[in-house]
Amino acid sequence: MGRGQTIKATTAALTLALHASAAQAEESTARGVVRALTEATIAVDYSARVSKMPKLAGESFVKGDVLIAFDCRRYAAEVASSRAQARARELVMANNRKLLAKGAIGGNDVKISEAQFEEARATLTALQARTGSCDFKAPFDGRIVERLVQEQETPAPNQPLIRIVDMTRLEVEAIIPSKWLAFVRPGDTFTFAIDETGENVSAEVARMGATVDAVSQTIKAYGTLTDPGFSVLPGMSGTATFRLAGS
Repeated sequence: MGRGQTIKATTAALTLALHASAAQAEESTARGVVRALTEATIAVDYSARVSKMPKLAGESFVKGDVLIAFDCRRYAAEVASSRAQARARELVMANNRKLLAKGAIGGNDVKISEAQFEEARATLTALQARTGSCDFKAPFDGRIVERLVQEQETPAPNQPLIRIVDMTRLEVEAIIPSKWLAFVRPGDTFTFAIDETGENVSAEVARMGATVDAVSQTIKAYGTLTDPGFSVLPGMSGTATFRLAGS
C-alpha cells in the first residue's frame, strides 16, 4: 500500500471512529419539573391562640427557628392543676399503704388509690406534652410556602396552619421514553435547563420510576440537583439533556 493510500485509510478510520464516538454519546432531551423531596403542611391536635408567626410567605428559615408560637397559658394552668392533683393522689396512696400495714383498711382500698394516682400521673404527662409543643420549631432548613392562619387567630385542632418546604433537597422529575432504560442508569449525570431563569444546572440520576406507562411508553426518572442555588424553586420546569452512551 502506497503512502497516499495509507493516509486515506487512516483518515477514513478516524472519521469512522468520530462517528462511532458521536453515536455512543448522543444527546437526547426530555421535559422535567423541579420537585422538593420534603414539603409539609403543619397542624397541631389542640386549639390555642396564635401569638406569633415571625416568618412571612417566601421567607427562609433554618432548622430550630420558631415558626409558630401559641398562647398556652391556659394549658400551663391545667398542668399546674394536674400536678397538684397527682401529688394529692400520691399522698392518699402512701397513707393507704400505711393503713393497710396496720390492718385499718383492706387491700382493695390500696389498689383503688394506686389506680387513681396512675390516672392522675398519666393526665399530667399528656398535658405536659401539649405545653411542650406550644412553640412549633422548623424541622429543617427551608422556606415558607404559605401561611394558612394569621396571628391572633385561634384555629381548630388539626386545622392546617402553615406550609413549609425543604430547599436543601431538590430533584428533577423527568419523563423519558421507556427505551432509554437501556442507557440511563442511576449515577449518570445530566444537565437541566430551567425555563423560568434560563439557567443550566447539573444533576445526577438518583432513581428510576417503578412502572412504565404502557400507553405513552414513558417512565419517570428522578435526578438530584447537585448545586441548585437559591434561584431554583420547586415547580420550575425545564429540559433535561442526557448523553445516551451506546444509543
